[in-house]
Amino acid sequence: TPGIPDDHGQYYFIGRFPQDSMTETISSIPLAPAVLDSGNVKFTLRGFLGGVDVRTVSPAVTATFLKPSNQTLGKTFTIGPVLSTERNGITFFVKKEIIDSVVPVGTRSIRIDVVFDFTNETNRLGNGGSDAFADSLSLVLTPPAGSGPTGGALTANPPSIDFATATTKTLTLSNPGATDVIVTAGGFTITKPPF
Repeated sequence: TPGIPDDHGQYYFIGRFPQDSMTETISSIPLAPAVLDSGNVKFTLRGFLGGVDVRTVSPAVTATFLKPSNQTLGKTFTIGPVLSTERNGITFFVKKEIIDSVVPVGTRSIRIDVVFDFTNETNRLGNGGSDAFADSLSLVLTPPAGSGPTGGALTANPPSIDFATATTKTLTLSNPGATDVIVTAGGFTITKPPF
């Protein structure tokens, strides 16, 4: 199928009557509440959505940001559908995305809904499936530098370098699970986000 994403696997999502939707709730966000409530956490919602020839069916992916009480915070964010006019009437995936939007203050969980729109059209295989499909769906949160998980203790190998005795120096820093590391020593700064 044209438009297949580079990172596709062996399978993709397709609706099948009567199960015309799927839902996933992300209830464990690895950021402190103070960070989520700073108004500085960005998100990108992305997916490849498609349909078959001139048929109008197409999936839509919606991210809903939720309070601790599971109530919706403000508006929802949706990518899709991809109509046949957007696909020039051919079977095709189209990349749809919302980039660098702000995570609503108060967010504690996120619900992702994928709805495969069913119409009265008979699908091409006549097997009760939907001619709406999706691949490579992702939701990525990006916190400000220095506010992600702290990970393990910062270690250096070798633990010290004598700059007076060698011309080429190699220093390996390790901070498992951290989102960024900034080390300042001896008048120079090493910055490596993320590890």
